[in-house]
Amino acid sequence: MFNYEFYGECLKILKKSGYSFESFSSEKYSEKYIVYLRHDVDNDFLGAYNLAKIESQNKAKSIFFFLPNHSLYNMLSFECLSLIKKINNMGHEIGIHIDASLFKEHKELVEYTKNTFHYYSDYLPITNIISFHCPTPLILNNNIVIDGFINTYEKRFFKDIKYFSDSNRRKFWKNNFYDSIKKGLSMQFLTHPFWWGHFEQSIYESYNNFSKKMDLYKNRALIRNAEPISIIASWLNQEDN
Repeated sequence: MFNYEFYGECLKILKKSGYSFESFSSEKYSEKYIVYLRHDVDNDFLGAYNLAKIESQNKAKSIFFFLPNHSLYNMLSFECLSLIKKINNMGHEIGIHIDASLFKEHKELVEYTKNTFHYYSDYLPITNIISFHCPTPLILNNNIVIDGFINTYEKRFFKDIKYFSDSNRRKFWKNNFYDSIKKGLSMQFLTHPFWWGHFEQSIYESYNNFSKKMDLYKNRALIRNAEPISIIASWLNQEDN
């Protein structure tokens, strides 16, 4: 079920049932007929674009959270920056995904969040809406509110309304997803691009296809930086001689 066609059908069902796709910053808060669409990009920043297109085609708005400290991509690289701008131009929001596992104290978490946001906001069209990667009990159990920011794990978004997620490839549709829609219950709906593709994939296939995408990404980056690499290679050759 983790294919783009199914995701599009989920959006169509929500829309047909009378749901409004709202930003977490919207003042139109209600316990009925509102859905907050959220994507934690995590590993697969290349796959985020496909979900954004499907939502644009269905006139649905969402927010994409990118990890600023990811080992596989740089948010300010040519490819990532271009993709972020394309997603934003479709009408979607962009946010910072804060790795909560790095912190044990609330004060450190708040300081890092503010510093990271202020740095990237000079280069990227990001909002003050944040989500947390690997949320700890500190995040999940304490209704963390950071001055000047909106946290997707705040009680009003995480516990007061329904919460559905495909985290760890969870089959969210088996967890009262459709029943909640029939009742018009407001919800937060979280997905991760890594799990989704044009066709149904096993976990192994998801990892394999992601690896292929990242190989293409690396090759593009190497080609773009071919001249500096050739210069370094010539230096190395000189040293060898």
